[in-house]
Amino acid sequence: MNEDEGHSRQPYRLWSEKEVAFLKKNYPRRGSRFVARWLRRSKGSVRRKAELLKLDRQRYRIWNSYEIGYLKQWYAKRRPEEIARRIKHSRGGVSRMASILRSMIGSGKRSSRSVIRASAVIEAMLR
Repeated sequence: MNEDEGHSRQPYRLWSEKEVAFLKKNYPRRGSRFVARWLRRSKGSVRRKAELLKLDRQRYRIWNSYEIGYLKQWYAKRRPEEIARRIKHSRGGVSRMASILRSMIGSGKRSSRSVIRASAVIEAMLR
């Protein structure tokens, strides 16, 4: 049996500057699968290059003041799924943020008033 038989490994291909730029822009938010498909590279190759560049996955999206305001306004009136669709966060993310906001002011109720008070604290922290 020849050395190369039975191996489906592709020959090593150097990373172009454009590919590295694409990786830096897209890997943190979209992950190795997306980048690998787009660049036609293996997920392992993408992960290795990301590791060498010290890139890390961003597992969540940071909330901005508009999204906190929207949550504050509608949390008591709409289901978390509806809010999540509107502000492009996951349902779990909406529920977690509402929980964080409520815990900051010590209210366990699902009320817009408790979310409003807590969001004012978070907005002050963001300034």
